Amino acid sequence: MPDNFVAFENPSYVNSGLIRAARTGDTICKLMLESYHNDRFILKNGDLNLVTVCVRETAILKKLGLKCNNTLQVVADTTVYPTDYFCPLDYLTNKIKITENTHSIHHYAATWYSQKEDFAKAYRLKLAKVLPTRIADLVSAFWAIMKYDGFFKALEKLRKKFSNKT
Repeated sequence: MPDNFVAFENPSYVNSGLIRAARTGDTICKLMLESYHNDRFILKNGDLNLVTVCVRETAILKKLGLKCNNTLQVVADTTVYPTDYFCPLDYLTNKIKITENTHSIHHYAATWYSQKEDFAKAYRLKLAKVLPTRIADLVSAFWAIMKYDGFFKALEKLRKKFSNKT
């Protein structure tokens, strides 16, 4: 194994929660820590900043040349492994694709999830069997918000989501 490495959790994001190795002074780790310095964890509107380490690290790696295509790459002296090495379980479908490269499996227990998030995840798994993943994500999130926060809150969230797209 190389000195510095991380892995994709899906074709779009890396996840250092799956596995991360770094030598002292690693550029990526330094940039990750710096990215938190000017960040706010309670936003001006009172919401919590829920940007994950996956989003944060992927953005940093992309600026340094990462291609989000789930292939073995070396970026800024950090090896990025495809999902089959450390994350063969697709958390959206619950399907496992083990290969000769597989070293570990992250099971996504998500014990920190709220009841609403658990509901959305379970509903998404069912929908992902018959709908495209993105549609399953949107519908399950909408139903979870509607069930736990009410119809009007769900509509408001949906309106905000689509009005922020450009």
